[in-house]
Amino acid sequence: MSVTVRKVGQPESGRHRRCDLKKSSRRKIRFKFSVYIARPTEESDAALARLRNICDESIPKKYDIRVIDLSKNPELARDHQIVATPAVFRTLPTPVRRSIGDLSRKDRALLGLNLKEVAAD
Repeated sequence: MSVTVRKVGQPESGRHRRCDLKKSSRRKIRFKFSVYIARPTEESDAALARLRNICDESIPKKYDIRVIDLSKNPELARDHQIVATPAVFRTLPTPVRRSIGDLSRKDRALLGLNLKEVAAD
């Protein structure tokens, strides 16, 4: 892909400078998730496993998952308005999307995290 750069005020027929964009310089989309749990439980472990399975099917090798234990950082629950756990936030790409619960309903999890279109590709 090449881009033609023109200075403001320079006539169209004037001299153009070309800039080649390399394919390697294109930004790759990486998904980032934060999973908020009250403490490690079977339900939170199951939700985390389901999120990994959903990501492996929808966006393989294009995601990062961070687990935050709210029992160690209770102020985060207030700051992020978390009223139930486990809570999953997709922070990148923007806008932030949320899903609450154990993610046992895959169709709702895909919709809540806005991964349904990605999974369809």
